[in-house]
Amino acid sequence: MLLTRIRTVLRSPETLTDAMLASVVLLRALYDMRNSPTGSLVDVKPAGAPADTSRPLDAVKVQHARRWERAMRRAVRVLPVTTTCLGRAVALHRLLNRRNVTGSQVCIGVQREAGEFTAHAWVELDGLLLGDSRDAVQKWTPFGRASVAGAMPPAKERS
Repeated sequence: MLLTRIRTVLRSPETLTDAMLASVVLLRALYDMRNSPTGSLVDVKPAGAPADTSRPLDAVKVQHARRWERAMRRAVRVLPVTTTCLGRAVALHRLLNRRNVTGSQVCIGVQREAGEFTAHAWVELDGLLLGDSRDAVQKWTPFGRASVAGAMPPAKERS
């Protein structure tokens, strides 16, 4: 089973290096979540108005964002760790920033299901949903957008 997962990552050198970087960022986010005092990793602000989706998205930015979204999905499938939606969202947000795809936000949604309060996290970039499907997040009422502590600095351009 693990071998099958690894084979999906080994399709090309680019997918391998992308998945490796995503794995490192994901493991760091999970470590930070486990070892940071409660409430210190994300600072949630009220949701406010949704992103303006009327203007066209920058095609290159979307292409890069989708590339890193795929890398994070591969990392989640390959690593033998359990993740939460918040851990995946924080990691994807950090990965996008690390790869100079700026402007993403970790979004938090809430709902009451069977009398129980639940929450879900995902990433949006200029109104583009990343790391989740539109169907999966539409049942959640937007609660806030989170700024994430410990963001990795952008990678330096190679000369």
